[in-house]
Amino acid sequence: MLTSPYLDDNIRQLKKEIAHLEWDIKTIPNKKVKDIKMEKLKALKEEFARLLQQRGGEHQ
Repeated sequence: MLTSPYLDDNIRQLKKEIAHLEWDIKTIPNKKVKDIKMEKLKALKEEFARLLQQRGGEHQ
């Protein structure tokens, strides 16, 4: 999923993936597919929060 050795690049990549999933969830009518994407979105947001926290720790 995250391919860059640079934290900021990975954060940008996650932002794009989250935005894409949020769009999919809004536009896909199939509830089963929507539920799967919601689970993936939840995991991506947790990873995003972890990376932001890690980045904040580096600057202190």
